[in-house]
Amino acid sequence: GQLRQQLVPVVVQIGADVLEALARLLQVGALRQRRHDRAIDVDPEFGNPYNDIGAYLIELERPEDAIPWLERATTASRYESYQFPWFNLGRVYEGKELFTRALECFARALEYDPEYAPARKALDAARLKIN
Repeated sequence: GQLRQQLVPVVVQIGADVLEALARLLQVGALRQRRHDRAIDVDPEFGNPYNDIGAYLIELERPEDAIPWLERATTASRYESYQFPWFNLGRVYEGKELFTRALECFARALEYDPEYAPARKALDAARLKIN
């Protein structure tokens, strides 16, 4: 009774705080997307924004939407860090349980940076899942 009455305003406030935090995250995401869209408009051959958008979509649990962005990053003519979109593509395919395809992507990432530890670890894990 009495404890419940005391807790209701606290729970309501916590819910309001969570909703406010989610709204802020969505605003940040929208601003990030507009910034990347502008970067693509300025230089469509610069790979960073494509990978960033793809990675962001993965974090939003929208891996299917991430694939075209990441693929575009792997073919951008101006990009110095091709290991990142290849690694991120591997993450998508691993999540879809397409382990052979994931392994291929992780291997491509390591072609660009043989010391890239996350890709090495993911490659080893994909190999175990295939065998």
